[in-house]
Amino acid sequence: MGDGHVLPAWAEELKTRYLAGEAGMFLVHGNVRDFFPWTTDAGTEYLTLREFLERFLSRTKEIVTYYNVSEGLSFPSSAMASRCKLVVDAKRMRTGSPALDEWPREPVEVLPVLEGIVTDISQRAAVVLDYVEMIVPMGDLSYMGEADKANLVSLHRWSSDPSLLLSDNLVILIAENLSDVHRRVVGSAQLSPLMVPLPSETER
Repeated sequence: MGDGHVLPAWAEELKTRYLAGEAGMFLVHGNVRDFFPWTTDAGTEYLTLREFLERFLSRTKEIVTYYNVSEGLSFPSSAMASRCKLVVDAKRMRTGSPALDEWPREPVEVLPVLEGIVTDISQRAAVVLDYVEMIVPMGDLSYMGEADKANLVSLHRWSSDPSLLLSDNLVILIAENLSDVHRRVVGSAQLSPLMVPLPSETER
């Protein structure tokens, strides 16, 4: 992940923790709406976190998908979208479900689709869930709707699924503030929080 590139310290830490097998699921928080340097021999570009992660992950993953509740699912390339659909449809057909006509948009429908990918040990996939506080917001369980509860159960299940830890798959959740994300997700034993700091004066 990212070999041959000069990575920001937080990205290097994510790479190190992942390759060490510390976790397969990370919650990236803090200064996540900034621009980040993508440095190669050709020079440095400044990218949004989404663009940075798509490039960073596409170097080693056959499937990279990004999701937020406003834009739905997206992929860095049409080839990745096609591969992902083949994997998803094959799993659906094995369980007697029809192939997808189109990608779902609501979190309660999207998360089960993505779960089939990230827990498949035959894949090399990365899933990025942005604005995750909109998927599993902090709140009392007694006041949560059924969809929010289903989303909470899904992400909590991902974090404890041994198939994710044994696979070459990776899940990255993104939120500005940890306190906005439901405590049962933040407190999952197999989820690793990762703080993106504000840049120093020199970096700025």
